[in-house]
Amino acid sequence: LIEDHAENGRRTKSFIEEGRFARILEKMSSGDFVICQFGHNDEKHNGEDGKIGTAPTDSFRIYLRKYVEEVRQLRAIPVLFTPVVRCMIGKDGKVTRRGMHDLGEYVHERVNPAFDKNDAVTYNYGYNMLALAKEMKCSCIDMITLTVSLVNKLGKEQAVRLIYNLPGDGTHFGTGGALL
Repeated sequence: LIEDHAENGRRTKSFIEEGRFARILEKMSSGDFVICQFGHNDEKHNGEDGKIGTAPTDSFRIYLRKYVEEVRQLRAIPVLFTPVVRCMIGKDGKVTRRGMHDLGEYVHERVNPAFDKNDAVTYNYGYNMLALAKEMKCSCIDMITLTVSLVNKLGKEQAVRLIYNLPGDGTHFGTGGALL
């Protein structure tokens, strides 16, 4: 039996605050697999903690840790998935750092020019999820790496046509993207 409890617009924090995770825990049995994929919506608020966002090196990791620990307490198996890339293509024709959920360059250019744009950890959701998974010895599927290679290979025009839900959306997969 597969149950999909995903809800658009949710982030690691809101999924817990709204009681959605608690409802999953109530139904869970020993040996169940629980797949957690977050990051897209956690990026809101420019990668900082706030009403609509979580910071990758702080609250994002705290909430992910909570998911892993609570699933394990019920003798179920947590599996983390980094988010898939956004169709944000740079001048070089490749997915940008922001498209790969690393906001470091974006923060430097648009929020805080004093931030070191070469820092690939502080505002990087994928890196922080992978690091936490390694630390906790939790399986983690790196969807960023898998999807960036696909989008880069296809190029923007084909990626929009074949993968993403609506032209110009650049985030949500359509049927073709889900199948790929």
